Amino acid sequence: MAVQIIQDPATNMIEIQASGLLTTEDYETFLPRVEKAIEEHGKINLMFVMEHVDGWEVGAFWDDLKFGFKHHGDLNRIAIVGDKKWEIAMAKIGQYFTSAEVKFFSASDQHHAIDWFRVGGTSPAKA
Repeated sequence: MAVQIIQDPATNMIEIQASGLLTTEDYETFLPRVEKAIEEHGKINLMFVMEHVDGWEVGAFWDDLKFGFKHHGDLNRIAIVGDKKWEIAMAKIGQYFTSAEVKFFSASDQHHAIDWFRVGGTSPAKA
């Protein structure tokens, strides 16, 4: 899987762009960056852009759950960007594992997610 991490101080956001199958190694790559941002800035926004994501390895799914429990109150907003129905479902399910607001945005509406982080406005989100 390919993972790219982008940090935007203007929106207090970390964007994780992912494709393929999420693995434990992917989580070992981006979770330390997310945790460092939380330590430095307090609550952050997280955007997870899923381009052709095929799912999670069992270990990676477990890493995701552990992160959610550990940082339950450390995220302000989470935007999940993609185009598959199961990604919409993941956004809805994800709401139960965090105190953050979680919304799904289609890939064509990714700019609305950034606006949502910036001004906290409404959006055409589906979740």
